[in-house]
Amino acid sequence: MAKLVAKKMLQLVLVVFLVTLFTFMLVRVKPGEPEDLLVPLSSVGTTQEAKDIIEKKKDGIRADLDLDKPLYQQYVLWMSDFARGDLGNFYAVSSERPVSDRVKDSLPVSLQLMIYAQLMALVIAIPMGVYSAYRANRPVDKVANTTAFGMLAMPNFALGLVLAYYVGVVLGWVPPTGYTSPEVDLVRHLKTMFLPALSLAVGQIAVYMRLLRSDMIQTLQEDFILMAKSKGISNARVLWRHALRPSSLTLLTVAGLNVGALIGGAVVIEVVFALPGMGALIAESILTNQYVALQSCVAIIAIGYVLINFLLDFVYSILDPRIRNVRAAG
Repeated sequence: MAKLVAKKMLQLVLVVFLVTLFTFMLVRVKPGEPEDLLVPLSSVGTTQEAKDIIEKKKDGIRADLDLDKPLYQQYVLWMSDFARGDLGNFYAVSSERPVSDRVKDSLPVSLQLMIYAQLMALVIAIPMGVYSAYRANRPVDKVANTTAFGMLAMPNFALGLVLAYYVGVVLGWVPPTGYTSPEVDLVRHLKTMFLPALSLAVGQIAVYMRLLRSDMIQTLQEDFILMAKSKGISNARVLWRHALRPSSLTLLTVAGLNVGALIGGAVVIEVVFALPGMGALIAESILTNQYVALQSCVAIIAIGYVLINFLLDFVYSILDPRIRNVRAAG
């Protein structure tokens, strides 16, 4: 177990280093300088005195962002600040705000969206996958598979726009855009998160259902399933108690790996539904060349992604005793 933890921690450090280094280099090939967007000419006027003020502001931003230093020093200084919890500042024309404050406001929104989407996908996909496997190659199974392919073909942002218009605007069942904190109004919070979560979950439902169906079909042919049936155990108990657990390992793996896909989809979905989450913060950082904010947000997401997959290894041991035995023997 100690070796496993050490190995995973090493992977965590390596992945964070590579992701942050790649992001650090990528944002610097974008056209334009951040100080030109953060301090536009129109903010103070066009006189020579105004231009001097602009240049002074720009010099201050360059110094604060360490843009006047070589690239390697910029990366080392930023990582050093990040490790201490200093995520830099988010600049605006009239003021600046610590990135950490923006992250504290945005991260819970994104986590809520991803949790709701993941739960919604699993709650719908697991019964569909189990029943499709039980009725494999029958009309119900064929309809479920056709529906799954249709879900995979639908981009989540296009589905989000359709749902926002028809369900939110035309029917008026739920708010089409905006966000309400659960502390303010739990019912309205769930309504505002329903369409974004559904838009993000539809593609995952198809993937999870297909994976679980495939594994369940193989599991239902195992000897221990035949023995359970020979003992007179009901089909429902065989499916949900004996077959589902060993068939869920692939589903669990993909669910953990799909956190990255959920994060990528959340960037667009949060913009479509005007949710103030990490996706919206990243989009704003890209559009305004907020280098430090973008790097810090990507690093936080990368760490969270690796930690989730780190925890999956321990969940495997709980779900499948065979994995515990192999590790114990090793």
